[in-house]
Amino acid sequence: TVEVADDEELDDEEKQYKAPSKVSFADERMPADSSTDDQVGPVLIGDKALVHQLDLAKKAYGSYHIGAILCRRDYSLWLRAGDLASEIASIHTTIMELPGLPDEKIEAQREEKQRWMEEAKNDYHAADTLKPPGIDIPAKLAYTMIELGLLSEALTRITDLKDTSDFDASYRAWLL
Repeated sequence: TVEVADDEELDDEEKQYKAPSKVSFADERMPADSSTDDQVGPVLIGDKALVHQLDLAKKAYGSYHIGAILCRRDYSLWLRAGDLASEIASIHTTIMELPGLPDEKIEAQREEKQRWMEEAKNDYHAADTLKPPGIDIPAKLAYTMIELGLLSEALTRITDLKDTSDFDASYRAWLL
């Protein structure tokens, strides 16, 4: 759980528009009684923008992911869900780099980052199986595999990409 340090008093009208002051990093699929809060405790973050960004990214991810599940043949929804999962992993990396964070809380953030990178890989893979035009989606999938340490699978993807005519024109593939 992330708590935002907040010293200001708000009246009832302002509380109505205030974002929640707590955002849970616990796995939403876990039962409520097995929350990881007891193990790692709350992480105090003075940067409200970071907490709100994470909350918004998770909500947007949920929207795109549900939309992709409902419209299975739309690769762009899977792509956007994968992009947001990568962004959430990036936010967890930023949280890990905050000064004064204890090692066990850094490890909890690292596990969350890993989980979101897995989500991104799964979403990019779902988009790639729909055979989208261009090679940007397979390039994102290969990059995500590299981040997860799946180097042989990533190398296989990159090798397959090199055989396409779009490889030289793609900036993403060139960066790999």
